[in-house]
Amino acid sequence: MQSVTRAVLSAILVIAAMAIGGTASPQEPAYGGAAAELAEQIAAAFPKVSGRIIGVEQERILLDLSAKDKIIPGLELQVYRPGQEFKHPYTGQSLGKLDRDVGRVRVVEVHQGFAVAEVIQQREGTMVQQGDLVRVTSARVILALPNVDAADVAGANTRSITRDLLNALVKTNRFEVMTDQRIRAAVAEEKIQLNEQFTDPAVLQALWKRLRVSAVLLAKLSVLEKAVQWDVQLVSTVRG
Repeated sequence: MQSVTRAVLSAILVIAAMAIGGTASPQEPAYGGAAAELAEQIAAAFPKVSGRIIGVEQERILLDLSAKDKIIPGLELQVYRPGQEFKHPYTGQSLGKLDRDVGRVRVVEVHQGFAVAEVIQQREGTMVQQGDLVRVTSARVILALPNVDAADVAGANTRSITRDLLNALVKTNRFEVMTDQRIRAAVAEEKIQLNEQFTDPAVLQALWKRLRVSAVLLAKLSVLEKAVQWDVQLVSTVRG
């Protein structure tokens, strides 16, 4: 995996607001409802799509995916090539093909008939080229979910709110979620000091290496007038 650089975390931003009607603390069911809404929006950011590279123009990669495929700027896709068919050594029965991983591209523009992407990762000795295939895995996407930051909201139960969001993500059947405890254990195994810097490139690489995490989900609650705002950012472990 290539090294990542610190960048503005603006790829995906999902916001939900829960009215609290002037009470001293938000109702617990409101958090559960907002978590479910957020989870569905986050799942929509990982559509199960597949396509093909139809052109390479210097640093621009043209894809045959478009707005109708519900892809968005910031979406990362695996680039791969179908391998040779392999057969059972004794029966001769075809067992399928082993795909060859080429790298990763990130969508930067989405148009009505095509999309433009940039290469963010390539396997050593391999170049992304026209005719290669791209996809977002149909398997569950692995997310890392540190504890929700609820320090700015009086009476908010961080553990309970984090659990609400975790359960909502799992219920979409799109994600496998790594908890705060597993995140910290993986980082410790790489002998990296976390210091709550979940966007540190070394931390992101450790989460990819140890847990195969695709993105870290950072969630924060804050008070906005008479409502609680829930801000969520998804940070790519490849791109940062």
